[in-house]
Amino acid sequence: MALVLSTYFDQFDWSLSLGGVFCFLLPYFIVYSFLSPVFLSMGSLELVFSWFVLTLAKFFSEHEWTKKAGSAHFLTFISVLLLSVNLVGMLPFIKGVSVMPVFTLITGLSLWSLGSLATVWGIGKFAKGVWVKGAPLGLNLFVVCAELLSWTIRPFILGIRLLVNVSCGHIILALLGELVSFFAWEGKVVGLIATAAVGFCIGVLEWIVMLVQVFVFVSIIAWSWGEGSKGPYTVFCRASWTLMPNSRP
Repeated sequence: MALVLSTYFDQFDWSLSLGGVFCFLLPYFIVYSFLSPVFLSMGSLELVFSWFVLTLAKFFSEHEWTKKAGSAHFLTFISVLLLSVNLVGMLPFIKGVSVMPVFTLITGLSLWSLGSLATVWGIGKFAKGVWVKGAPLGLNLFVVCAELLSWTIRPFILGIRLLVNVSCGHIILALLGELVSFFAWEGKVVGLIATAAVGFCIGVLEWIVMLVQVFVFVSIIAWSWGEGSKGPYTVFCRASWTLMPNSRP
């Protein structure tokens, strides 16, 4: 009676092929490219990043709806943070932080809380905004409950919006990456080129979605921070009014 020993790795074909060498060397090539002096010394990347940040800060400083939020600098920081996190998630072999529900929900809750819960000066104005003068008591109770529900559900909406918009693109790109790796391993050049071309188009679309998603996310934050007569102003806005009384609306 013969004893046959087998392991998990016996199911793989370990014969040397061009596709196998490519798949094994690809992670090392990517790491070497990012750490090479040529990549780190590219001043054009720093120039583009500086131009983007300054343009974004100028945009937030000139528009009324962002002035009402109280801090163009903080909105610029949030935009750059979200965009950086999303871009890191686009790198191969790295799991994006923005697709984790813990990160998105905590981010939405903390940023919303900075403008909506960290102040007590606007409680009277908030109460006047949700109470309809001259309306029946039953209607007023319904309006108050609806406004409070809308006010408290916003951080979850922010977190879910951030999670869904980015995770869908990451999942599609991850599936295409697996397909490209399969075609490369099998040595099928036509399938590799076709899948890589489709992945490139979806990657460009994902970049556009990330920019739109950051704009929508920051817009919702600015709107929730300075909602006018229905919501309390942010601490940043109160501090700016203290330093510059003429800037108060």
